[in-house]
Formats: sequence, structure tokens, C-alpha cells
Amino acid sequence: MLSEVLGALSEESASLLRKQMQDLSRTQRDSGGGEVIYRRKRGKGLRAPEFAAKDAELKFASVRFSIRNQPGIWVSDFFLIGGHLGAAVFTPKPPSIRDDNEVEIKQALIVRDPSLPVAPVASKPVARATITLPAWLREFEKAFEVRDLYEPLASDRRRMAVEGITAALPRDYLELMEQTEGLEVGNVGILGLSQVYEVVMPDWTYYLLAEVNSVGMLAVKAHSKDGALYLLKYDGQAPWQALGDRLAQAIRAVIR
Repeated sequence: MLSEVLGALSEESASLLRKQMQDLSRTQRDSGGGEVIYRRKRGKGLRAPEFAAKDAELKFASVRFSIRNQPGIWVSDFFLIGGHLGAAVFTPKPPSIRDDNEVEIKQALIVRDPSLPVAPVASKPVARATITLPAWLREFEKAFEVRDLYEPLASDRRRMAVEGITAALPRDYLELMEQTEGLEVGNVGILGLSQVYEVVMPDWTYYLLAEVNSVGMLAVKAHSKDGALYLLKYDGQAPWQALGDRLAQAIRAVIR
């Protein structure tokens, strides 16, 4: 997988990644095999500097592959942590193919050029009266307070954020992000595009879009194309509850 990532990077970035790989001491897999953590050597003698993209965690590459005589497609997403190679996440989890070596690469994609710094995202709080919310949220507002609104990201920043999310997002969520970079309504906190993040669950990898206080998170499946939302409960019990492909519908099911 890493050799495919190296081949897709620019020559300069590939050279730096090779140096970082030489600084790795070991890898560690989670119990289900879905996540691989790259551990760096400690002490003196480390040769590789960090990439310019020095976010706490940044997905920079994605590889789609299949296994000979096995149905389905797997995806391996690669992350930088603090500008250094940090982790790979496999979707779905690959215990059944762990010992297979006949891999067929379908696509190696650089999601974000690691040699370019990531511009900080700044979003200021705004008064409710300055924001025109969609009709479905105004309906909720009749019974629940809407608060903690933030000014929307510039259109180019929204586009970049969406491009970095390897999943279809609900249409009404994207329309809301044109008006505000997140808000709270009742017991639900809707995350802005700059706050969306991935979490590895027992069955799949998800992008979290909203938090339901004391209950769980509303999320979409990574690499999905239908925009379907799921309620991932904090107790970790599967199966996850499917709530349709509209944010309004999902919030209606959980708001209190």
C-alpha cells in the first residue's frame, strides 16, 4: 500500500516519506485489524523532518484495492500525525484478508498534498438574527433553542473540506453549511465542515457530523455514496440505527 502512495506523490514528497519510513520502529494493529499505527523511533539520529501539513491528524492518501478470489473492495486511508506518517485505516476491517498477498490495486489517490501547509480555519460566532436558517430548522426552533452559531466558511474552504471527506454528505447538511459553520439545537450539536472527523467503529469507518448529547453521534459511512446517516450510540452496541439520508429526518428522530 505504501509503495502505491509513494508512486502517487510528487518526487519531493515521496523522498521525504521514504525518510520518515526509515525512522519507524514498529507498527501496531488494533484488535480487529482495522487500524495500523506507525510508531517512530525515539532518541537521537532521526533524519526525517515533518511535512509542511502539520495538522494534529490529516488524511493525505487513499488506496482502493481488491484481493484475488475475494469479493469486494477494500480501502486503506493513510494519515499524517503532526506532519509525520502516523496511521493507516482499513475499511472494511480486513481480518479475513490479513494473510492474503495477491493484492490488486484499483486506485491510489493523494487526498491532500502533504508538502503544502494547511491554512487555519477561523470561524467567528454570529448572532442568530444575522443567519437565515432553512425551513426545517426554523420548525425545530419553535420548540427548541437554536444557539452557538458560527459564520460559514468561505466557498473555497467549504469546497476543500468536502473534497477531503471520502463520503457523500446529506444535501440538507451541505445547504446548512452555506449559512453557518455549525450550531446547536435542543440536545443536538451540528458540527461544521471544519470539525467533521473520522472514527473507526467495529464494522466500518464513519465521518461524524453531529453529536446527540448523552446518546451518541450522527455519522455517514466513509466511502459511501448515498449520504445515509447512522446513529452511533456511545454504548458501542451494534447494529447502528439507520436514519435516512436527510439531516432533518435524523435530528427529528433524536432531538429532545
